[in-house]
Amino acid sequence: MSRPLVPALALVALVVTAVTSGCAPSPSPQAPVPTSSAVEPSVDPTRTPPSPSASPSAPLDEITAIPECGALVSVDRMRTVTGDARLEGFGEDRTRTTDSLPGPVAGATYDGSGRTRTCAWGIASSPMSVMLSVAVIDAQARDTLTSALDASPEFERSRSGDVTVYTTPKEGEDRAYLAYGFDGPVWAIVDGTLVDAASSATLAAEAVSATLD
Repeated sequence: MSRPLVPALALVALVVTAVTSGCAPSPSPQAPVPTSSAVEPSVDPTRTPPSPSASPSAPLDEITAIPECGALVSVDRMRTVTGDARLEGFGEDRTRTTDSLPGPVAGATYDGSGRTRTCAWGIASSPMSVMLSVAVIDAQARDTLTSALDASPEFERSRSGDVTVYTTPKEGEDRAYLAYGFDGPVWAIVDGTLVDAASSATLAAEAVSATLD
């Protein structure tokens, strides 16, 4: 008479289970997510950022040149937007430094941009002025910067046509206002003592559109 096979089969099953259990790799602990300190200029962790910006409307390589100052914003248009008829065009006699932009991400983005142009308007023999800079940046740099701006309670986001605009007053006695405009690879920066949140946003959006036209 043959022996029952059930105990033997049960023993084999136990051995197989033990072997496979011992060979299966344990789940590796999840790597900690690095915390970025590159925010503009501070982060509110309770604030939910808006949806990401739309895809670029023009490839980076298609922006071969940034228009001259008068084509970006004319003197007459600058006088109309600021409401000051004394404004004169100073052309490109001023240079923007990266430390004039709040936060490390904005400074690094501007410093790494492929092409820039900076223009100025003002009242002669006075500190009253407006500065406009236009930079051409790639999509990754733009998305990194706008994500930092979205996370910052210092900036307010809005839309002007196809242009995404961020505005904030800079710190200081003169309370110069600052506005950024983005569309595709074009980034416009407007600040000065003769603009407020609304006029700086308008000028930034118009400079972006003029560059893409």
